[in-house]
Amino acid sequence: MTPAAGGAGGPGAPAAGGGGDSAESTLAVRFATASAALVFTGRLIALGRPRAGDHRRSADGASWWVFTPVALDLGRQLAAAADGTVFLVRDAHLVPDRGWGGPERVAGRRPAQHLPVASLRPATLLDLVRQAGLHSAPARPLDDAVVFTRARFAGGVIRRALDLGLEVTYRPTRLTPLFDEEPPDSDRHGVVLEVALRAPDGDLPPGFLDALHRDPFVLLCRRVAGEDTVLMQYRRASALGDGPLLEFAERGVWLLSDAEFGCARLERLGEPLDGGALVALAADYPLRDVGSSPDWADDAPAAPDAPRLTIVPARTPDATVDATLLDGTGTDTVRMLLEGHPLADVVQVVSGRDRHLLLAAGGLLERLPLGEPLHCIGPGPLYIPLGFRTEPLLPPSALQALFEPDAARAVVLTSGAALVFDLEQRRPAWTLWLGGPPELDFQLPEEAETVLRVVDERLAPQPKPESARPPRPGQPPQPGSRPRPAGPGIARRHRNWRDAALEAEFAGELVDAAEIHERNGDVLRAANLYERAARQAARRGR
Repeated sequence: MTPAAGGAGGPGAPAAGGGGDSAESTLAVRFATASAALVFTGRLIALGRPRAGDHRRSADGASWWVFTPVALDLGRQLAAAADGTVFLVRDAHLVPDRGWGGPERVAGRRPAQHLPVASLRPATLLDLVRQAGLHSAPARPLDDAVVFTRARFAGGVIRRALDLGLEVTYRPTRLTPLFDEEPPDSDRHGVVLEVALRAPDGDLPPGFLDALHRDPFVLLCRRVAGEDTVLMQYRRASALGDGPLLEFAERGVWLLSDAEFGCARLERLGEPLDGGALVALAADYPLRDVGSSPDWADDAPAAPDAPRLTIVPARTPDATVDATLLDGTGTDTVRMLLEGHPLADVVQVVSGRDRHLLLAAGGLLERLPLGEPLHCIGPGPLYIPLGFRTEPLLPPSALQALFEPDAARAVVLTSGAALVFDLEQRRPAWTLWLGGPPELDFQLPEEAETVLRVVDERLAPQPKPESARPPRPGQPPQPGSRPRPAGPGIARRHRNWRDAALEAEFAGELVDAAEIHERNGDVLRAANLYERAARQAARRGR
């Protein structure tokens, strides 16, 4: 709306009450950036102005203008705080303010300094919000948040949220452009999953929020001023301010984020559903019709069948990643993930027929972006997927009797079977991408070679046929034999402190294994083993 020219009774004239600085005048404030204009507008709204002002833009797009009726002294201070220049409206022209005195003192300014109001183009507050964009803001505690992601990435987000004890719901949501009107069949419309996170008590874990904020496939948002009208990207803010932004937003729910994700209006499709169903699809439990003589109606019902052991989704907030279960093709990507990674020095692989197990002494302690993360429930090397528990719950003695995990075999409980792996076949993960070292060529001086040949001839002039055979395991080498070059099997014969720690862990001696890690400086895995030992002791009722 174009401001009216000044005159008796017009908005350009001082309001009734005199010509002092406290009387309202129609001011036009020029700003070099849309952000500065938004700051000025936000202050007007915060002061309770019923109309925050009309907005304009110069013909060349170099400046933004805000027209508003306000006391001159107050307008000067607000404009100066936002680095703006004050003009007064006089007879459809903009007259520069002197910066002091009342509005009547501008009447004598030279006409050459006047700017016609008609030279400015109309603009809206939405234009300013779009042009100003969002600026970085410090992290703040949140008791709830909203995540937007594609369906194939939602399971990982929900699983981790449930592990942390959070309440999770989800629903599909259609995104439409916020600034440009598009026809309903436009290809710029898209559907994503909206995942709502809420902490039952207190705030959401800051580390979890930071991880979601860094994930390139996830958009983490906060509810502006706690309302569901505007969703703002986490660690971002608008120059307009949260309160004024809520009053300005209309026509549905707004999503504001930087250029990497974009802004949109939300059209929510249906009511929110519990997020636990997306973590892992449960087994089917078919329903049946009641028979002619139902068991529960008999005078003496038969004893019910014993429930079959299975695994069900559950919250495991204290569990760590101790191992990873891979399918038959998972080993192809292990090299890309671990080559050059510190985990390559500690991870071991146990190959099976169509599944493979990645484990490490003291636990992996890091979720790899492949396979199924596992945690050890004991006793011994007994693993279960993260976010699951056995149904029914069983004591350690029952699990030991059922599956017999020990230092020679690891057992992984899945929804369909209990997978057994031969731990005697474990080998370092780096053997997956090492085809074997080159043959060793001992560079001895020629004189040393001559001496060794003489010694060989004197010590073994006529070697017996048995001496040509390789020594049996545990038998010392024959006199005169030379060390054989290292081959691919050297990885299985070489032992270090991690092997001793892993064997103690498999034997159930978690405290001994933790002490080995602690002596060798791996305090993180030592702490993990101490925690596992404490949890297992608690389950045994000690």
